[in-house]
Amino acid sequence: STIARPGHAHYCNVRSNRERGRIEFTVCRCRNPANHGQAFCSSKWFPDIYGRLISWEAGADQILELVGRESLSRAE
Repeated sequence: STIARPGHAHYCNVRSNRERGRIEFTVCRCRNPANHGQAFCSSKWFPDIYGRLISWEAGADQILELVGRESLSRAE
């Protein structure tokens, strides 16, 4: 994980949900990630739906653009 940069996609509100057996989080791209406390982003790369490598940040940005929002929780 890396330090979140203003205006770039980052994780925040990360917590463990033991009932569901998974990690819950929000993806956000606000201008002040320091407001979240421990905001961070991933430096990993993954294959997209076409098999091309895409960075976590670019993928998160695409999802936020698709839903037309600046933040999105895992539950949403």
